[in-house]
Amino acid sequence: MDAQALESGQKVFDEKAKAAYQKRILGLQEAIEEADTAHDSQRLGALQEEHDRLLDYLSGQIGKAAKRAKLAKPLKSVVPP
Repeated sequence: MDAQALESGQKVFDEKAKAAYQKRILGLQEAIEEADTAHDSQRLGALQEEHDRLLDYLSGQIGKAAKRAKLAKPLKSVVPP
């Protein structure tokens, strides 16, 4: 995704990807609750690690897209179309 796409209101992830990420995050949250209730610390740790890695990845992708948009905006005002 480029800066123009982000500025025009397009999303960082398409709807199919967004749905898949939401489904996985919800599944991980449920599994984390189950592991916590069962006092399964090994499984709980692995699930929390996967959950955190996924959220870090998604945050990074959103941040990169926003940064590209922010960097591209001043160039538009300097460079005529």
